Amino acid sequence: MTQREAQAAATKDRLVGIARRLFTEHGYDGTSTSMVLAEAGLARGALYHHFPDKRALLRAAFEDVERDLVEGVVAESYADPRRPLWERLQIGIRAFLAGASAPDVQRISLTDAPAVLGRAEWRALDEGYGLGQLARVLRQGMAEGLFPEQ
Repeated sequence: MTQREAQAAATKDRLVGIARRLFTEHGYDGTSTSMVLAEAGLARGALYHHFPDKRALLRAAFEDVERDLVEGVVAESYADPRRPLWERLQIGIRAFLAGASAPDVQRISLTDAPAVLGRAEWRALDEGYGLGQLARVLRQGMAEGLFPEQ
């Protein structure tokens, strides 16, 4: 990765991090791109270089929240990989429920993303994260005979 590419990635990550916090605090409707840019200390062109619009910025923030949530669930579920799948599944569900109560998950993942992105896009994205992870574990459980084939 070149220095220029690294700087671009850092700028994009910074914008997503700021947007994630502002969307959590103020919601999608209460957060303007001007607010994000003012906090980042960047010009409008920097935002539009990475995101075509505010909706795309929300999508990136949603994916960031989902990635963090799933990483936490997987880390807890597989902290001891010797545990049986059923125990790991229970631990994962508890970790998901605990994580789902976080303000950013509540506001971005469960409130604003479905409304702004639409249910179909929101669901498709979620299948790459939480729902997809659960489906993989359930398929593994069916393959191991823990659950009946569905």
